[in-house]
Order: sequence, then C-alpha cells, then structure tokens
Amino acid sequence: MKRQFSLLMGQKNALWWDLPAQESLELNRAIYGIDRDRFEKVVDGLSELLEVRDKMNVMVRELSLGERMKMELIAALIHEPRVLFLDEPTIGLDVVSQKRVREFLRIYNEEHHIVTLLTSHYMQDIEELCHRVLVIDHGKIFFDGPLAEIVDRFSGYKILSLTFEKEATRDLSASVR
Repeated sequence: MKRQFSLLMGQKNALWWDLPAQESLELNRAIYGIDRDRFEKVVDGLSELLEVRDKMNVMVRELSLGERMKMELIAALIHEPRVLFLDEPTIGLDVVSQKRVREFLRIYNEEHHIVTLLTSHYMQDIEELCHRVLVIDHGKIFFDGPLAEIVDRFSGYKILSLTFEKEATRDLSASVR
C-alpha cells in the first residue's frame, strides 16, 4: 500500500541530512526496491524538470531551502505513487522557488494523472494547483467546491470584530464608512 502514495511535508525533511542528495535518493531506491534503470530514468527526468541536476552530489544540509524542497519532491516521486499528499510544499521558499515548484507540480500532475491533495495557507498555491477546494473549520467541512465559487461567495465583504480594553466614549460609526 505504501507504494501507492507519497507524503511531502514542507517543514519536515525526508532526506538524510548528512548525505549527498544522490545517496539519499539511492537509499530510497533500495527501500522501495526500485529497479536501477527505472530509478535512473525517473531521477534524471525529475532532476532535469526541477533544474537540480548539478546539485545531486551536494550534501543535503548544504542545499538552499528551495533546492532541498526540489530534492524532497524527487524523493517523494521516485516510486511513482498514484496519490501525492502535499503539506505546505512552498512554505519558506522564495518567490522564484515557489513558482518553479508549483509549475513542476502542475506539469507532473498533467503528465502522470496522479491524485494530489494539497494543504496550504498560500492562496497562490491553491489558485495555481487546485480545481476543487475544501475548507475545514474546527474539523467540519465548511466548503467543498471550485475555487471560483469560494472567491465569489466570500470576497465581496469583510467582517471585522473589534474588542476594546475599555468601553468607547464616543460614537465611531460616523467616522467609519
């Protein structure tokens, strides 16, 4: 069953910190029992798409956060899962790295037709990657539908709640319009 899915968490490393990325991926190859030729083809393709081929022999701890996230993506996809769980995949990345990761995920999903479940607080991730959105509030589904519908439904107005330390002494409603 584990071969059918993969989990990528933006704030948790799956790669071995003290090994070069290539060796860390090699360990994953052994764990998943992936044929060497298939492994090399997949890693070569993913590292080319993610533009990290020249970083394969760099120690994971020496990679930038963006490079590390790209290597984490490769590690998550080397066994070619059918379902990919992404938890905040662009958290902490600079704008360029965020864009590259989102573009890669979109292209990969189009080419491989895998089910992708994304949890994120970044609207840009959601806008670019999701066709369907679920909003969960206190453990209950608050909304389930297309992104455009949630934007139409909730963006027309804002509700502000103010709590004051002391009771206001003048009427503020006349000055707020």
